[in-house]
Amino acid sequence: SRRIIFAEYKDLLDKPLSEITPNWVRNWRSTRRKDGLSPHTLKRYNAELDALLSVAVNNGAIDKHPLQGAIKPISAPSRDNIKPRFLSADEATKFRAALIERDDHLKRRAESGRQWKIDRNKPTEASQLTNRFADHLTPMCLLSLNTGIRQGELFQIEWSDINGDYDSIELRA
Repeated sequence: SRRIIFAEYKDLLDKPLSEITPNWVRNWRSTRRKDGLSPHTLKRYNAELDALLSVAVNNGAIDKHPLQGAIKPISAPSRDNIKPRFLSADEATKFRAALIERDDHLKRRAESGRQWKIDRNKPTEASQLTNRFADHLTPMCLLSLNTGIRQGELFQIEWSDINGDYDSIELRA
């Protein structure tokens, strides 16, 4: 993403693309490893730089990708062995409170913007203050917290999967 490029590769922003060499990337990786970045994070940041250089090649800014086949890919341990961590009762309570606070804040901001439009005789949308949730995040988080549903299952849910009484959800494998 743009944030990663501007934050992690800020030393490159003033350099011509031709000065991005495998040696520069190796030194950058070494420095960032010493700074404590995990292999997964380094791999993600490296992928961003690789994508940026591929776009530069496709747009004709450089003739060839300077890192293609020139540096060893970062190997990160498999995430298959990661054990899930469950929230304690206290953490779950604090999480629910933070979700409610976030929702209230979003509703107040939306209402403030709506009032600004009303004061200036501009078209407005309906008030969100009567909505139970300000957006999709709170219900998704609550569903995950209350049921233990996994992210992939959560993102696949459609309205047709929800029982008409809202008391059960059919999950797809």
